[in-house]
Amino acid sequence: MARLGHGRGSVRDGLSGRCALAPTRGNLFFEAPLPAGHGREEKAMPLIQVKVIENVFTTEQKQEIVRRLTDAMVEVEGENMRPVTWCMVEEVGSGDWGIAGSPLTTADVKALAAGVGV
Repeated sequence: MARLGHGRGSVRDGLSGRCALAPTRGNLFFEAPLPAGHGREEKAMPLIQVKVIENVFTTEQKQEIVRRLTDAMVEVEGENMRPVTWCMVEEVGSGDWGIAGSPLTTADVKALAAGVGV
């Protein structure tokens, strides 16, 4: 069963939850894999991975993404999970991300954000 941004299951069975969001500026998505090498029945700690095309978001915007997604996770999981909720924003090179077989560049994403078709 998929869960937003949190993998559940034992390390032995290798289950993980994944949820993709509809494309937004920077094409955000969550993925929460189980940590490798932990005890057989331990539950995964929340890990939110966000991939964006480079040079679309400022440092301040990426920090806001981290804060808001952490808050969203904690709202679901409970405040006690805040200290163990990890959030990483990773940049993908301009043109290294493709949709429907077409590369997407930083300029393309900025044009989409401005309401201009690509």
